[in-house]
Parts: sequence; C-alpha cells; structure tokens
Amino acid sequence: MGLGQAKFDYGTHETAVFKSDDVAEAEIQNNECQKNHSNYLEVKGLTLDSLPQGYQEPDLLELVKSLASLTVRISVMYSSLERRKFWQGTEASYPGYICRGSDTCLTGSGRICDVYEDTKYELTCPCSDCKEPMSGSERRAVWHIWVYSATHVVYNSVEAEKSVFKLFYDTSEGKRKTFYGVKVLWSNITGDLCLLSCVTCDKELADELDQSLKGLISIWKRIRENYKRDKTLEDDARKYKDRIVVIVSHPHGGPKKVSFGQLHSKERKKIGSDNGWHINYLANTCSGSSGAPVYLYGMDWFKSEYVHSGSNSDVNYSTTWSPEEK
Repeated sequence: MGLGQAKFDYGTHETAVFKSDDVAEAEIQNNECQKNHSNYLEVKGLTLDSLPQGYQEPDLLELVKSLASLTVRISVMYSSLERRKFWQGTEASYPGYICRGSDTCLTGSGRICDVYEDTKYELTCPCSDCKEPMSGSERRAVWHIWVYSATHVVYNSVEAEKSVFKLFYDTSEGKRKTFYGVKVLWSNITGDLCLLSCVTCDKELADELDQSLKGLISIWKRIRENYKRDKTLEDDARKYKDRIVVIVSHPHGGPKKVSFGQLHSKERKKIGSDNGWHINYLANTCSGSSGAPVYLYGMDWFKSEYVHSGSNSDVNYSTTWSPEEK
C-alpha cells in the first residue's frame, strides 16, 4: 500500500441537496442516479451469507449490525455564510458554498459515538414536548449524543444547531427516531472530519444507544485483537492487501444501506501539524453517503475514525486525522 506523501484527492463529494426534507424528493434522486445500486444491502436481511467470501465471520456480522444501529441520516437545514469557496489549497468547489447564507437541505450520514445524561444542565431539547412549560421547578432530563460526520456535511455550529438527525431509518416503513444538533465540538477541514454535539429527551432512546455503543466497542476490540495476533498479515491478502471495507450510509437520503468493498490504497498525509491517512476503497456510495462511517477490517477503535468523504472516477475515499494507525 502506498505510504508516500501525495496530494489530497478532491473528487465529487457526496452530499445530497434537496429543496426540503422530503422523502419523495429523495426517491426521485435515487431513481435518477446513474450509479449501480445492485450491491447495496438492507440491514434487516443481513446474514453470514451476505458477507463477502473469506469474511463470513459471526464477529464481523455482529459488528456491521451494531455499526448500522448507530448510523444516522443528517439533514442540514441551513448553509453557513462561513462555508469556504474552495477546498484548501485547490480550485475544487467546496460543497454547500453555492447556497451559503440560505435555508437548504444538505443531507449526509454520520455515526453516533457517545451518549450520556446532561447532569450539568448544559442543553435544552428543542422538540415540541420540551417546548411546553412544566410545573414548578421541574426540568426535563436530556442526554448528549455525539456524532462523527464529515466537515463538509456540517461545517460549523451555526449549521449544527439547525440540523436534524434521523435514527433507525432502515426501511421506508420502519420505526424512526429524531434528535437535534447543538454545536460542533471539534472539526478538521483538511481531514474532513467533525464531531457533533446533539441532544435528546428520550430516555428509552438514550438507554438503547448506550447498549448499542457498548456492544460495538466490545466486538470492535475483539476483531482488532484477533487482527493484531495474526502473525501472517503481510502474506495474508484477506487481512492486509485486500482488507475489506464496510460502509453504512443513507444513499440519496433514503433508507440505510450497507456496502462492502476492498481497500484500494492507503497513503500517509500531512494534516496541519499531524500525520494522517488518506484511504481509497471500492464500495458502493451515492449522494447522501458523505460522512458515513467507514470500517476498515481490523482497524483500531481508539486511534482512528474514518468517514466517507467522496469519490472520483475510480475509487471512493476518506481522509482522516489518525496519526498512529498501522
């Protein structure tokens, strides 16, 4: 795999742009898309046979399902005036610049990475129930939800607080839960990764997410440890040269889909004062997939976080700050 310094690849970033947060409009874009959708898999029907040959492992199936349970659809309802015109150091157009300063519906994907109760009373949930006054000094309990996505999906806190997050959107008819953005906790424009703070007053949802996160961390660690113990990595194409890549996203802002592909290349990059990685992979994505979690088989849970950034004529890619990933 390539580990040399190389220019960042700014191809077509895959946010979906709608006039409104309308399911019918998403279906139109899906039907008009020229990409191949045949390799997308629905979460509901995943089995061991759904996994690529050589990777039909119960642990990986469990990880994919856990990852899917924490993947969200993000609707950004306003484009900030601060959105840049070009990608840093290039003349490639930056997503969302053309509609800056106006209401829009820029749609992408993301992954929940933490949830905890707001015991310091820092947040207020904007849902309709919480807007109704309560008796006495009683205060509704609310929970922080943290979400990873791409910076070009949610550019800053102005956009975050006008963003809506849809969870469990696995099928057109299935259950869905909604929570709301608050601010950007951390962002790297060059690495195209951001960490978002969100809020919910739904205790049942918070408890369910907490259990899902614990399950994902456990299985992620187990696969990582097995990967590290494999002494034949450089000779084993399954785990090194042709490592599998898993993406869970909301293509065209529609129901959640899973896609599998191979790692194409991995290049060390300079991101500010840090070293990072630019990974290229072959896996189905479409508009609406930007910001989706990208899982590279055997990757370290604590030292790296990949989200889908875009595609060019040959491959898809993610550039992320992850200086110690090996």
